[in-house]
Amino acid sequence: MAGFIKIYDNKSTNQVIDKNLLTAFRHFKERFLTRISTL
Repeated sequence: MAGFIKIYDNKSTNQVIDKNLLTAFRHFKERFLTRISTL
């Protein structure tokens, strides 16, 4: 993933990618927590 971000040196593009990574991580965390609570 780091190499993928390194390709885009544009700061605005990096911010967009960071936001996408944050949302993806948030979704993953929510899914992970709900999976734990159902166990």
